Amino acid sequence: MNRFWRKHGLQTRIRSGGHDYEGLSFVARVPFVIIDLFNFRSVDIDIENRVAWVQSGAILGEFYYRIAEKSRTLAFPGGVFHSVGVGGYISGGGFGLLFRKHGTAGDNVLDAQFIDVNGRILDRKSMGEDLFGRFEEEAVVVSGSFSRGNCVLFLYRKPHEFNSRREANFIAFFLGTTDELLPLMEQRFPELGLTIQDCTEMSWIESILYNNGIQNQPLEILLNRTYRSPINTPYYKIKSDYVKEPISETGLNGLFSRLTDEVATSTVILFFAYGGIMNRISEDATPFPHRAGNLFKICYNTGWQAEDNINSQRYLEWARTTYDYMSPFVSKSPREAYLNYRDLEIGSNNIDYTDYDQATIWGRKYFKHNFDRLVHVKTQIDPHNFFKHEQSIPPLNR
Repeated sequence: MNRFWRKHGLQTRIRSGGHDYEGLSFVARVPFVIIDLFNFRSVDIDIENRVAWVQSGAILGEFYYRIAEKSRTLAFPGGVFHSVGVGGYISGGGFGLLFRKHGTAGDNVLDAQFIDVNGRILDRKSMGEDLFGRFEEEAVVVSGSFSRGNCVLFLYRKPHEFNSRREANFIAFFLGTTDELLPLMEQRFPELGLTIQDCTEMSWIESILYNNGIQNQPLEILLNRTYRSPINTPYYKIKSDYVKEPISETGLNGLFSRLTDEVATSTVILFFAYGGIMNRISEDATPFPHRAGNLFKICYNTGWQAEDNINSQRYLEWARTTYDYMSPFVSKSPREAYLNYRDLEIGSNNIDYTDYDQATIWGRKYFKHNFDRLVHVKTQIDPHNFFKHEQSIPPLNR
């Protein structure tokens, strides 16, 4: 098949189970074939050993549902939104509300199987530790360890959101009881005036429903691969930043003032606090490098409705100018970005999939110094760059 696609000049796109912010799993500007993993979606849960084998065509909702079928006290440190595909999510690092306690989803991978360009099925032992520690896009089956927790508590409805009404909403995710949380909040954040009425205790799986805005739905809603959360818009542009130093009040006021613009009526800006175990995991433990030194990550989500898609350039320009405005306040050399918030505006529009120098522009933002190690592995396992897209790892063929 490899020879057939090369002979006819076809590229490949690998589609897992969920979404893709830039559509690279199902769109290309050249003739292409989709390797669709939709039916590779089995989930096998081993409660006794707290291990699961999950095929990458599954969505997180299917994974979480199977865990909840067998246990009310086990969880996996994955993402909030249940429609996200397991394969891309984990291979891009993957973070969620448990990541300060248990790291990213990628940090919890124990083994993996993938098919390489020559049709070999490799696992951790056969691929070797160098490749296992840096597998990126070819993963077909992944496994993960579970983490134990008690309760989850939330403050208000949505994560650090600023919308057309210019509201600031705060959410806290706590593994414990209300009685444990209240004195801690009084000590650390007395200005919030938190009371027992502000807290809701629930299981981990209930927290997934809550954060998706579907808390009144039966658990089976997690198996619905096409369900769109009511808190999401159908069209959007995502950008991201990492913050190393506190942003001045003047800087924040400038950012928040942009939310009064007409095109920002469906914009959400999220601040994700760092710290905890993320400060103790080495930058080069996995390809995901954003660890110690970060105060928080920012996600800029500019959304619009279908009926206004004809004006999409107005929204895209707002996203670009806001991103430019934030440049003095965020990480530098490189200005870091989160891989799973794929942004094709980082780098060149030239689709030369083999140009190492072009790839370093976005590669160092996503992976920092791990980029060169990924290039080395790519050169070993796919020297002719069979698996590629606009922001895939290139081989070093000079």
